[in-house]
Parts: sequence; structure tokens; C-alpha cells
Amino acid sequence: MTQGIGGYGSSNIDQWQRLQEEESSANKTARDYCTQADSVISGALCDEDTVISNACRTPHGDFDKTLCDDKQLQSAQHSVWEATKDTLKTIFEAIVGKAAK
Repeated sequence: MTQGIGGYGSSNIDQWQRLQEEESSANKTARDYCTQADSVISGALCDEDTVISNACRTPHGDFDKTLCDDKQLQSAQHSVWEATKDTLKTIFEAIVGKAAK
């Protein structure tokens, strides 16, 4: 099947229709954010591996340095996991304590 005038074939009609619709402010904000992504977190949120790689090569701050250093990241994950376990233990003890009364 030949493509129509302007290069839009039948396989691209949905994309063409989406381009004709007015963009919501949330979509525009998200698109602008991902267009200007330059940190590890923004690269992860926008699913941009190149941004993450670039941010690890030349980190802009201590947070990016921590996320890109395997030992520091492992230490941070361990600390978060321990804090989460302590919080869940406290909540569980509070629930069991109230149930025992």
C-alpha cells in the first residue's frame, strides 16, 4: 500500500490524530521536564538511559554522585531498608499493643 500525501500512511493515522489534539498542561509540563532532564532521578523518571549515563559521568551534585557510586548506593539502600523495617516493627507493635488491651 502506498503512503498518502505528506507521508502519513494508515499505520501512522493514530499518531497524526494525537498530534492534532490540544496538549494538556500536565503533558506539556512532563514533556518539558523530560526534554531538559540532566540528573539520575530525572533520567530514571523519564526512562532515558543516556541521561542517567551522562549524569553519572559528570554528576551535578552529591546526590547524583551517591546514586552512581555502587558502594555508596548500596549503603544508602541498606540504611533505607533498616529504617523501613524499624518503622514497620513500630507500627506492628502499636497495633498488637492496642489489640492486647
